[in-house]
Parts: sequence; C-alpha cells; structure tokens
Amino acid sequence: MSGLQFFYADINASLALLNEYKNGEWIHASNGVVCTRLKGGLLDGCNIRFSFIRDFSSGYREEDMDYKNQGLLIFEEDLYFQVLDVYQIGNIAQVLMSPINNIEEYDYESFIRSAREDFNRLRYIPPVPSINNREWKRRVAIVPGVDGKNNPKKGFLTEY
Repeated sequence: MSGLQFFYADINASLALLNEYKNGEWIHASNGVVCTRLKGGLLDGCNIRFSFIRDFSSGYREEDMDYKNQGLLIFEEDLYFQVLDVYQIGNIAQVLMSPINNIEEYDYESFIRSAREDFNRLRYIPPVPSINNREWKRRVAIVPGVDGKNNPKKGFLTEY
C-alpha cells in the first residue's frame, strides 16, 4: 500500500444507514470530510467507522502541513467517494471508501482485507484520548452522503 494510508471518522447512527452504502457506488460529499490517521478503537458512543483510503504519494499541500502534523485530513469539498466495502460485526460496522478514481489499478482487495483486519483489531482497544471528545465528534459528524443528523441526503447516491 505504498503511498496509501487509512484515515478514520467515527459516528453514531442507525445501522439502517449502512443500507444506503452499496459496494461499487460513488457517493457525493459536498463538504470537506474531516478524518484522522490516529489509530484507536471506536470513539465512545459511536458504532460506525468510516475508513478512507487516501493516496499520499504526492504528499500534503503546504497549507495543510499543520493538519499533517496533527494526524488530521480535510478532504477537498465537492468530492466523490467510491464505496469499496461495508463490513458489519454485530451492532458495529465499517464503511471503506476511496476518492481515488483509478482504484482498479491497485489491488483494492488487499485494501479491503487490510481494513477489515484493522477494524477487527482496533475494535478491542480504547479510543485515542485526544479525539474521544464532543468537539471532534462534531467535526466528523458529516460523512459522505449524510446530513448533520446522519440522515441520508435525498439522492446522495450518484453515478460517477
């Protein structure tokens, strides 16, 4: 996975929300999705983890270096994400997404395996203390295809 990293955003939502995410579909995010590369268990009170694959072979832009040092990422606004995998274990789940247009050029099956292994391991450890707070949860609350209350936006599924 050279140049590629996982970033995370945990939310609390009805598991019915998962039905809105179908493997292979492209989903629009009009806002700049916020996530972190800090690895830890699901945040307190959260049951869905969005894992994003991001290509960093070209690195961060200069204006984003402070975010990089903090382990944060804010995706560009008006971006499309492809759903690669929806993985549910009991009452918790992970949605793996990528904004990479040419994901087929990569061994994305290995990303799915890695993301599932990562999720299986991380769900047993405590959350990262520096992001396990109300402020962070508010920052990551809007993920691709949902509004501020984690309700699907009308027509959020798109054809890319």
